[in-house]
Amino acid sequence: IHFILVQVTINPLARHGLNTSVLACLRDTRHLNFDDSLTGAIETSLCNGPVYFDGHPDLTISLTYKNILETLKINIKLHGYNMLPGSEIIAILHHVHYKGTNSICPKSL
Repeated sequence: IHFILVQVTINPLARHGLNTSVLACLRDTRHLNFDDSLTGAIETSLCNGPVYFDGHPDLTISLTYKNILETLKINIKLHGYNMLPGSEIIAILHHVHYKGTNSICPKSL
């Protein structure tokens, strides 16, 4: 399977205008070194509403790989929120675009 694009929407569940921000990272967690695992990142304000982020991992993985569900991760860190514990602060939507292949030949992608 070839992962082409990961689209992420981060929607704040609080009123607009608050001095809040988000750091989001798309990672290939097969790499143990954090810098090597990064495939995309964004740091921005959430004060004006939703944030949209596209990551292009360009990653091919075997369907028989035992940790396939652990391969792509989205790490998120929020700043500026001071809310009750257990409050839902953001909603995260993601779409993964992929192509199934029966070959690893680059020309087939």
